[in-house]
Amino acid sequence: MTLLILQGLFLVLSTGVVASKPCPLLGSVFPPPSHVGAEASWQSFASNLSQNLNHYIQAGRTPFGAVVANSTSFSIRVESTDSDQPLFDFHHTATLLTNQTTDANTVYRIGSVSKLLTVYALLVERGYDILNDPISKYVALPQDKAAGALKQLAWDEVTLGALASHLSGVSRDCMYYRSRFFFFINDMMS
Repeated sequence: MTLLILQGLFLVLSTGVVASKPCPLLGSVFPPPSHVGAEASWQSFASNLSQNLNHYIQAGRTPFGAVVANSTSFSIRVESTDSDQPLFDFHHTATLLTNQTTDANTVYRIGSVSKLLTVYALLVERGYDILNDPISKYVALPQDKAAGALKQLAWDEVTLGALASHLSGVSRDCMYYRSRFFFFINDMMS
């Protein structure tokens, strides 16, 4: 009899939990900001940021270290999805570049930044454990150790995590295969 009462109680309680709505988030829910560039506070911030950047470039020093303004060009741009105009746009051209200017159309070499985005997307899609997989699980690579630097690599020992963190031992001469591998991962994700 007691067992029957406990089963009935459990059934009633579990039905109530399943039928109930999820708890709402605590606190206010605000809509995403729009037309930020028109706000006086943003305009003040952007103006102060430009002044500070110009000051640090002229002084050659920031609170975080030296600024090598004569040999370093950089651009900072902040955009919003609800505006055609950038919210903030700042460009600095190195003084050593006598016949070039840095502007919104300047193309920079981004190095391995795009690789990070690929790895983050892979982690979101497949989870952390995939970093320990050997790349030979996904790509057919040469295994013959008799010829060339490319073929001498122990590809079965190179993991996705090691390749992504530059700890794989894959030399610069193998860059073609490294970039092809990340294109393959991008295709695999889509």
